[in-house]
Amino acid sequence: MDNIIMGALFLLQAMGIFYIYSRPKTDEPHILLKLVGCSILGAFSFGFNSIKLPLGFIIFILFLRPNTNFQRKREAAFLGFAVFLISLAIPLLQKTAYEWPRVVELESHHLDKISFEEEWKKVQEELGQGSYAVVESFETTFDKDGELYSLNIKLTEPAPDGYVNYHLQLDEEKNLEINRYRQEKGMLISEESEAIHFFSHLDALSSAMFNHSGIQYYTISSEGNRHGYAVREAQKFSVTDNGLEKIENHRLPLEGIMLDVCGYEGQNNQETCTLNQHFLLDVTFPETEVTEENIIDLARRDWEINEWFENHTGESVGTEENGVYILKKDGKNAEVNQDEYVTAFKETPYVTINQTDQFWLAEVEQPYGSAPHSIEIRVNAETGGVIDYFFR
Repeated sequence: MDNIIMGALFLLQAMGIFYIYSRPKTDEPHILLKLVGCSILGAFSFGFNSIKLPLGFIIFILFLRPNTNFQRKREAAFLGFAVFLISLAIPLLQKTAYEWPRVVELESHHLDKISFEEEWKKVQEELGQGSYAVVESFETTFDKDGELYSLNIKLTEPAPDGYVNYHLQLDEEKNLEINRYRQEKGMLISEESEAIHFFSHLDALSSAMFNHSGIQYYTISSEGNRHGYAVREAQKFSVTDNGLEKIENHRLPLEGIMLDVCGYEGQNNQETCTLNQHFLLDVTFPETEVTEENIIDLARRDWEINEWFENHTGESVGTEENGVYILKKDGKNAEVNQDEYVTAFKETPYVTINQTDQFWLAEVEQPYGSAPHSIEIRVNAETGGVIDYFFR
């Protein structure tokens, strides 16, 4: 209970004592001090396992029977008991008022028009707090046109007496309902995981990124935190202001905020996810130690070098269908036997790597596919950046 409320209760109790003192009574030495004592006794409590008992008032009622001014002293004890009850009620009223749901009207329910950052600022204004909140979980569902069906966000924020938890979700009228409550424990906070950081990058999403054939609606879920990412098996895209940029495995690891995207063909969101992709926000590529093992991966961060590798590996080199093996030689398809096909995929491209004091030199040759069939790449030995490259 804060000092202002304690002061108000003290003032209320003092005024009550003086009122009782002013009422008709029998002359008695030190009667004012005795009334003060009875009132203090009436307010005295004993706490046990978070349960408070009005011990002083019980003692007065059961054991004290003043011979003089009994009625006035009894009134003073009841005044103290009333102060005790008020002191119990105020925290409950404060908790109820603090946790009472608030409602904020959204500016839009469409993915292209809604600004998650601006809506969060409106929530902060409504609550008068939330500047240091972080996202614990985020989930939204919307149809193929970008119209939001649901929004469910959980956040936490440090407070002087523990943590504040927030729960934001759409109500029946599709307004944003806000619930909050306090708890003793919470999650660690970092500047890059603050909610405003997450929502500002989330605004880069648009319905144009969700136009897959046959998909009726989508869900997006995220923990909201920025962390390392190196999932090689998933389809992954970097979300930029210009749209989606595919992330190839050779660019891993990276750091960013991961969004788990699921697309569904039907109308029931309990069905199996038909489409599953990872969207990454605020992507950066951490500095990596330059070694012989990762020279090619570092070089493939260059768009043109990566394009050469894509055109000279995998299905760009050869295919197999119904036992027929095809290799592409000088841009033309040639049928080969199984041994030649397997050897081509196992042994090519041929890679030679040499190191000097200042750079690594990688020479890559692929006899299959289309010309040019070889590339020479120089990579900075310290930074891993591409110095130059030549096609041969």
